[in-house]
Amino acid sequence: MSFSALIYLVLVSSLLVAQTTTHGNPKAIIEVGGTELHLGMTQAQVAAKLFGDEITKIKDDEWMLGSLSKGHMGPTLQFTNGVLGYAEREWTTSENDVGEALFGVISYLNTQGFSSCIVTADTKPSPDLTAQRVWISCGVKTVLLIRYSIGGHSYNSVEEQLGSMR
Repeated sequence: MSFSALIYLVLVSSLLVAQTTTHGNPKAIIEVGGTELHLGMTQAQVAAKLFGDEITKIKDDEWMLGSLSKGHMGPTLQFTNGVLGYAEREWTTSENDVGEALFGVISYLNTQGFSSCIVTADTKPSPDLTAQRVWISCGVKTVLLIRYSIGGHSYNSVEEQLGSMR
């Protein structure tokens, strides 16, 4: 699927999301390691919920599920003043189908009551890497569609984010 087709899919999906009516406040959670987390949880609460999962502490207030040394990098969590302020996870499919992943994350946001979203796009060039990014911002929840171009190869990713990264 071309990146232009993905952008079109994002725009159509966001219009469908915007047409969904929401009653009450959206339920702002993110599923990490099979566990639902929400903003404001303490580090101890998050650690207890993720008990049994491998956690790498990049810093005292920044954790990653998985292991850098084993090459298993997973969702990232950040804490501010001891409480969860940011979490992200990648949406993947068995065949790395970006359209299917995007449909999955948008559907998931719909079930949580998120419907009012703003779509923006940018390109972040650097000497070795170019990132084309589409942001679907729905309050405390964001979907990031990103295409990395490195040395003639391209890689696509769909991420769900809760809160704001410092």
